[in-house]
Amino acid sequence: LSLKTRGHLNIKGNVITGSCDDIKTKTVVVSSKIGDIDAGLANDIMDDLFSKTIIPDVNAFFKKGFRLPCVDKVIDTKKAIAETKDDFLRVCGDFELTDYTLAVVRREVEKIVDKFTLDY
Repeated sequence: LSLKTRGHLNIKGNVITGSCDDIKTKTVVVSSKIGDIDAGLANDIMDDLFSKTIIPDVNAFFKKGFRLPCVDKVIDTKKAIAETKDDFLRVCGDFELTDYTLAVVRREVEKIVDKFTLDY
């Protein structure tokens, strides 16, 4: 059994939402102890089963959306791209340190530089 889905994802800030619009299965009967099985009929049954059971749950999850992991005060999400593959969702993002984070990093670097110069 293999599955192919079609849908769309939206990214706004660091929140991903979307939906699964369609699902198609491909069933291959390797062997049967009960006689010939029509793979086309099996595909139709599986498509209907997924459409009425799993897809509504997936759509409820994506309608609600989920946040990309980030810390609001530390990192700003500038742009994010989501790409679906055979068995996973890849999310790539362009993140930028906030002014607060840059100030903290600068203080830590200055401490290191001061320590280095005091030692010599």
